[in-house]
Amino acid sequence: WGEGLYDYNKYEGGVETAYAGWGFPVSVSAKYQMFRYPNYSDLLTLYLTGFTKEEPKEDYKNILGSVGLQDLKLFSSMFLFLEYSINYSFYDTKKIIQADGYSGSVKQKVVNHFIQFLPQYKLDKVLFSLSFTYEMNDSNQNYIFGYDAQSIVWLSNYYDYSTVNLKPYITFFFRNDQYMSLVFSYFDKKYSDRPAQDKEGAFLNSDLGIQSFSTGLVYSVRLSKYFTLSPSYLFAHSTSNNKYQKAVSYNYDAHLASLRLDYEY
Repeated sequence: WGEGLYDYNKYEGGVETAYAGWGFPVSVSAKYQMFRYPNYSDLLTLYLTGFTKEEPKEDYKNILGSVGLQDLKLFSSMFLFLEYSINYSFYDTKKIIQADGYSGSVKQKVVNHFIQFLPQYKLDKVLFSLSFTYEMNDSNQNYIFGYDAQSIVWLSNYYDYSTVNLKPYITFFFRNDQYMSLVFSYFDKKYSDRPAQDKEGAFLNSDLGIQSFSTGLVYSVRLSKYFTLSPSYLFAHSTSNNKYQKAVSYNYDAHLASLRLDYEY
């Protein structure tokens, strides 16, 4: 198991166009990508097959497409952005894991749907915005874990999930290119076939769910013709029905402070 496992080369090509002849701007894009991993080794799969089969490669391809309405003006002070995108990923050789190990012939694939809705309303020097995003991830990859035949755990469609993110924010504009934004965000992620775990790691009957709430403040001030300073602070609170903390914690509070300096010439 050497170094550089996740080194990759990416090749891509695509087209993008926009049209406003119907009275509202429509954008359409399509892209094709190829990912090649020259050093990747899948030790888990080789272990499951007893090192008797050719190891699968991590190489995969993406087909991406999107269609959206860009800066649609509803009336004098209200604008709307709406976009739907899809990402279809399929692997060259990696197959899905069956209950008895890496024995099937169906290759891994993932379909990701993403919808973004952003209305904005400006009243004098105040901008009201609402960002709503929805994501659905549909993967045929399963989950298997265990060291012997008596302890094997196999779960189908382990990586299927949907997310909802609602983010209202208010921006106040001041003189000399200064502004301040109050940001609020609610995030909800639900897995359709991945059970939550108790403190010891045992799987429960309920599906895994993650919810988080955050609020913050961003201030931006132009220091000179070329420099802009933007301090910010964010508080986030995350909860989940998953109590197993050794791999990753979904239950936490976080305080995030940053200081950003931009140079534009």
